[in-house]
Amino acid sequence: MKLLLILTAADIRAVGPKVWNGWKASLLRELYHRTAAVMSGGLGSSERDQRIAAAQEAARALLPDFAPEEIAAYEAKGYPSYWVSFDPEDLARHARLMREADRRQQPITVETKVDARHAVTEVTVYTGDHPGLFSQIAGALAMGGANIVDAKILTMSNGMALDTFLVQDAEGGAFDRPEKLAKLAVIFERVLRGEQNPKLELAKPKRYVGRTRTMQVPPRVLIDNGASATHTVVEVNGRDRPGILFELTRALTQLNLQINSAKISTYGEKVVDVFYVKDLFGHKVEHEQKLHEIRTRLTEVLAEPAAAPAEPPVRPRRAGEVAAE
Repeated sequence: MKLLLILTAADIRAVGPKVWNGWKASLLRELYHRTAAVMSGGLGSSERDQRIAAAQEAARALLPDFAPEEIAAYEAKGYPSYWVSFDPEDLARHARLMREADRRQQPITVETKVDARHAVTEVTVYTGDHPGLFSQIAGALAMGGANIVDAKILTMSNGMALDTFLVQDAEGGAFDRPEKLAKLAVIFERVLRGEQNPKLELAKPKRYVGRTRTMQVPPRVLIDNGASATHTVVEVNGRDRPGILFELTRALTQLNLQINSAKISTYGEKVVDVFYVKDLFGHKVEHEQKLHEIRTRLTEVLAEPAAAPAEPPVRPRRAGEVAAE
């Protein structure tokens, strides 16, 4: 497995000087360690409980300024999946973010953290959960010029969403320019307050930049009702382009599906996104006609957008010349 890891890293580096970065390195490290854990027997329920208890204890150690009742209130907000999804430092940061938001009764809290080592910027959004929230956030990020490379979508027990996005700029580096971060914060406020519509903004003609313009990735939609005991798992594969995650999540919302969690990954020109969804009644989606509708709609979204026809150059009209009808 170590040799396969080395071969994969060498293969990616050989593609071009800008293809390999810290983010891809972190993905391969995570894949290696998770695969090693599964191959050695994986984690049972007792091991999972131990990890949760250890995560909570480590977070408490980083929160010396929290009163016992504040610690208890914070721990009550997180479901089991939350505690095993983040490092203790991130958990402590979330605790402070949520405490401050609750104190100030802020309806929307957006926090950014630049991770230069992994060439990404982490955007954390804490706000009231509602249908279409994921799509709104994805649209706001696309409007701000941020490319989403990973996402963790979580709903806390108090009904608030704690969504974390890892984003990069158009060149594959951390989204860290101060003016862009300031603009992104304003866009978030406007979109989540309903003052700006991502659909209208992203529908404006734009020129695709980069090698993804010439790469072709056949769209594919896979739906699995056996991978999860409680959710229908929808996996989509296709060519990356600006606003693609917004379009996909908007389509899922329009299909009356609840997105409870997601795993968003970008590999060069290819996106591999996995959504855990339920119907409006909180059940798996098992009706064949509805499953066919989901496949059809998402395949349409993944399809290459039609290129706008090139307009002929406008020649200045000579004196006395009559315009053709």
